[in-house]
Amino acid sequence: MLKRIVIVFIILLLGIFTGIFRLYYWSFNESFSTAAIKNSSYSVMVGSCRGNIYDCNKIPLVNELNDSYCAIFPSIDACSSLSKIVSQEEMVSYIPNLNSGKPFCIKLKKQNNIKDVKGLRIFKIPKRYSEENILSHILGYLDNCGEGISGIEKSFNDYLKDCTGILSINYRTDALGRLFKDPSISVEDSIYRHSGGVVLTIDKKIQRKISKIAKEHLKKGVIIVTQVPNCEIRGLASMPDFNPENIENDLKREDSPFLNRALQIYNAGSVFKLVTAMALLEDNIDGLDNYNCEGSVVAGNSCFHCANCRIHGVQDLKRALSNSCNTYFINFSKYLNTEKFHNLIGNLGFGKSTELAKDIVSKNGYVPSIDELKDLNELANISFGQGKLMVTPLQIIALINTIASNGEYTEPTLVEGLIDQGFSFVKKIKKEKGEKIVSESAIKEIKEGMLMCTEAGTGILGKPNNIKVCAKTSTAQTGIIKDGRSILQGWFAGFYPEKNPKYSVLVLAEDIESGGVDCGPIFKEVVEEISKT
Repeated sequence: MLKRIVIVFIILLLGIFTGIFRLYYWSFNESFSTAAIKNSSYSVMVGSCRGNIYDCNKIPLVNELNDSYCAIFPSIDACSSLSKIVSQEEMVSYIPNLNSGKPFCIKLKKQNNIKDVKGLRIFKIPKRYSEENILSHILGYLDNCGEGISGIEKSFNDYLKDCTGILSINYRTDALGRLFKDPSISVEDSIYRHSGGVVLTIDKKIQRKISKIAKEHLKKGVIIVTQVPNCEIRGLASMPDFNPENIENDLKREDSPFLNRALQIYNAGSVFKLVTAMALLEDNIDGLDNYNCEGSVVAGNSCFHCANCRIHGVQDLKRALSNSCNTYFINFSKYLNTEKFHNLIGNLGFGKSTELAKDIVSKNGYVPSIDELKDLNELANISFGQGKLMVTPLQIIALINTIASNGEYTEPTLVEGLIDQGFSFVKKIKKEKGEKIVSESAIKEIKEGMLMCTEAGTGILGKPNNIKVCAKTSTAQTGIIKDGRSILQGWFAGFYPEKNPKYSVLVLAEDIESGGVDCGPIFKEVVEEISKT
């Protein structure tokens, strides 16, 4: 009998020691203690914040401002405090939550400097998009589940989701899960994780300026600014734009606000004469310094005219660029080696898509084949940017950057890479090295013609104050007739300053009267504004 009692006593002691050991282990083991807290608490999600998108200086382009959230533990004091910071209508809508007796969280419509009071806890959570809305086509937008639907939000959706931070509150409960009348709370805060994200080539200061100008002056069109010589996109504003926080309303609009016009195809017009000029100079065509424009010229079985049938008289290549003389380029194009001309066009990126990021890809455009260019009518058309030729604004800005870079072609880029919460790059996007396409001697003459264009030619309205720029105008025929009038597209593209260029700038406007008249003043304002940055 005594032996049995001793055995039972030993078993009891072992049980007690095992229980003490487990309690000690759970108390000092983080995962178990965390689980224990969760099992004895009521959790309320306050909010979350997706990974950031930055400009080239790692300045946030999203998550710039904060929204205020209020976590409420229902009580008489909480009801009294809440009624002072929300409207009567809102207060009525919260009655079911208050009657439930369970904590809940609301987003405050009025972002006042509200402090914590009894029963209420105020938290700040970054707001995804600002009302300024300067880069909607590049950033894109999210669906109701927080998934990227377009733009960078879609291109890097997985990484931006991986960088999501959350903030939640745990209210202590008893063993039966019942809330205490005055519970202690713990806050789980990993919002800092949103510091990781995507770094773009965009310069926020430049983007803010061109977005403002575009909204003031462009109904439909695009402004692009790239850095010379690497063709990084420092600013891109497509109009009309959309509000990423009010997608439903914008979906009803008929002016295609979701269309990123930098990626679309357009008739080029006279800006393409820059390419023809390159080909003429590289082929060493005779007589380029002495051509007499009589206002019209026959090529193949067609008669072509200068704009408004203007007679320019004696022209060299520089004057022909400055005056945008159609017949000059039509006349000399028939002497070009069409195969070399076609290769030059391809080497400058025409006829190919430009991928700025996954799912942010431009159209290819269209370049007539070598066989098509053997037709003098088609060759004449492409020589001054008309006919079957179709181009994108990204292709034109790359052309301008090539001239500014003394003949070195570089494809436009938008993304620098991905960074972690410590702002260190975890992945850098490899940049392709520029390729020499055109000789510096040819580029020198083209630059002089582009300078003349803004000093005394068709681009004079785009000449900034106290800054010398090289540019080319274009008024492209689309072949579309609307209400009895021809629809024209206007271009004004160039770089500045004239010596040691820093930026290439492009302005495209749909349905205008003249590239020089309608786009020139916009170009001028863009250059003057970004030269202040």
